[in-house]
Amino acid sequence: MTDLEHVVIELRRGETEVLRVTRKLYGEKPFTEVRVYFRTDDGALRPTKRGCSIRDRELWNVIDALQRIAGKVGSTPPASTAIGPPLQRGPASPNQHPSDRGEL
Repeated sequence: MTDLEHVVIELRRGETEVLRVTRKLYGEKPFTEVRVYFRTDDGALRPTKRGCSIRDRELWNVIDALQRIAGKVGSTPPASTAIGPPLQRGPASPNQHPSDRGEL
């Protein structure tokens, strides 16, 4: 069961789906989840099996890989996707959520 959940961004994918990036805390272990959600008939969003969790120790490697891919396909971030200050590298308390440190 998730103890903490912070939705960082949702990107619409058609009429019934969204791609959601979420910071979560399971027990004392923080992680990032990227998952597709679908909208039910009553309007609620429900997770699908399409997605993955990324451990904090893997996060910068994943970000680096995605930035390299974005550069190769000529993708540039639109100004409207800004969600706050960029992530800061450095030591962090495992019990403190990154959004509490101003990192997300």
